[in-house]
Amino acid sequence: GDHAVAWIEQRLQADRATAAKLGGTRLRWWQWLVLQRLLEYRADGSWCWPVGFVSVGRQLGKTELLCEMSSWRCGNADLFGAGPQMVGHTANTVTLSKHVHSTRWQWADEQGLPVARQLGDTRITWPDGSCWATMARENTYGRSLNMVMADEGWAWEAHDFWQAVYPTMAARPDGQAVIFSAASDMPKSLPASLLSSPDTVASMVWGAPPDADPAD
Repeated sequence: GDHAVAWIEQRLQADRATAAKLGGTRLRWWQWLVLQRLLEYRADGSWCWPVGFVSVGRQLGKTELLCEMSSWRCGNADLFGAGPQMVGHTANTVTLSKHVHSTRWQWADEQGLPVARQLGDTRITWPDGSCWATMARENTYGRSLNMVMADEGWAWEAHDFWQAVYPTMAARPDGQAVIFSAASDMPKSLPASLLSSPDTVASMVWGAPPDADPAD
């Protein structure tokens, strides 16, 4: 986690547009905490958490964290010893994932990283071949990915993740999927499925239990 935090904050120093949006080059406290938990590993070097679920309120920086984790993974392929890293970024719509992806195009251009901007083939490619690409949920079948970043998890059915997205990492060492979501009063089935899998999923939810006293 410390390596990711240091790399991200250094990257933000070179990305004035994003730093201005965030109000500085330092991660927020909860983003720091999420990185520390998601990137825990065992003594043998394997991930503790192949899946992470991050649910926070809107406008708190979850999309920024998604982008920073994607860039960190692609920019540090040597940490994983498995060649170029392929990060698949998907959401409930392709248009949404492209919009989020586009917030890093200016920085990528300034760094000399090739950027493909076509809808359905939006990607940033690093010199070693590592790639952060957007894709539709239905187009993840048959892919082989090192990392999956799934946005708007409240709008996902459980089978869309477990049967289509999760298997894309089966042949990749150190594969990890992170589902980001805002709270919703009408969520589909994926959030409940993730919360009921504590041995596999690191769930970090910014909220209160149903029986909490609102006056406390």
